Amino acid sequence: MPRKIIVIVGPTAVGKTELSLKLAEKINAEIISADSRQIFKEMDIGTAKPTEEELSKITHHFIDYKEIEDYYSAGKFGKEATERIHEIFAKGKIPLVVGGSGLYVKALTEGIFTGDFRNEKVRSDLRSEIEKFGLESLYEKLKNVDSDYAKIVKPTDEIRIVRALEVFEVSGKPLSLHFSEQKESELEFVQFCFTREREKLYERINFRVDEMFREGFLEEVKNLKSEGFSESERLLNTVGYKEVLQFLKRELTLDEAVVLMKQFTRNFAKRQVTWFKKVKGMEFLNLDELSQDEVLEKIQSKI
Repeated sequence: MPRKIIVIVGPTAVGKTELSLKLAEKINAEIISADSRQIFKEMDIGTAKPTEEELSKITHHFIDYKEIEDYYSAGKFGKEATERIHEIFAKGKIPLVVGGSGLYVKALTEGIFTGDFRNEKVRSDLRSEIEKFGLESLYEKLKNVDSDYAKIVKPTDEIRIVRALEVFEVSGKPLSLHFSEQKESELEFVQFCFTREREKLYERINFRVDEMFREGFLEEVKNLKSEGFSESERLLNTVGYKEVLQFLKRELTLDEAVVLMKQFTRNFAKRQVTWFKKVKGMEFLNLDELSQDEVLEKIQSKI
């Protein structure tokens, strides 16, 4: 019988970090972070990365794992996280997966897309098409060659649209077909999604954004900019970093950047919940209705 791995997901600012640390202490676990931005060393405050004190309490994997210039994908994460899980079990400890990046969690729990299918020229040509004809033109192309994948990708998601078309051009097969052919994981995952009442969650998001600026988020982005990074770097073209870079270019006032960051983070949280609602077998735990002890007991009962 496969050993069970607990997966804790949920929207940003819901409270995953605090409870996952308490659970990890109780069950002698090591945490596998499934966050597509906390992986990178240079992105701290804007990704709500656990503090040094929190990281010192429990061993974390895939935090500060790569540098911004490094290419990293959900497929690579799924493969490497599976290896870490076996290593953690071999030490007599329990792996605990925690994160809000649905695609990373999916790559781990539903199997691994191992095909690389990368080609710099193809990708460059696709980006040139965007400059000439707009992203909408590429999205229409994606609908023609891979309608199944197009249904789950937003028309504004440039990164995934380009990636899907790149895979199709290089491999000759749609990305959705590659996903359907990937082998099932040999591990058994029990997944929990933390939620809150919408207004409570939005209050927490607004507070977190204000807290980020108090902790020095503006300086973090300034430092990245001074090192030559800009919004053309895909990771900095994400919520928070993008708005602050616009402020630094004087396209927005600081107040406008903060307001937009809060708005886009709330929108992102909504999309995260929508994603997790589609996951088969996901158990939802409302942190506004349950005490911390009740939440931990429910999770521990499934191990």
